[in-house]
Amino acid sequence: HPIPFSVLLFLGLSGFFARMVIHAVTLPIEFDASFSKALPILRDGNYISKSNEKAVSRVLNAAALTYVSAALADILNLGRWLVILSRR
Repeated sequence: HPIPFSVLLFLGLSGFFARMVIHAVTLPIEFDASFSKALPILRDGNYISKSNEKAVSRVLNAAALTYVSAALADILNLGRWLVILSRR
């Protein structure tokens, strides 16, 4: 017996939604890890000089923004699939 299209559609959309939720939950954790944890550890442990602190902060910000871009890509991808499927 073939699996009905609606079941496959539900599974696919559930997967997209799960990715979006995971990225949404991960965003504040990543920003906290970068700025509340990593930067003070690097600063207090004298791993970075005062002159490099701004550059390190920029790198940590860029790393955190990769999670933002992944979340936005998930939203756009879900929207794209909803448009494609609504044409059927």
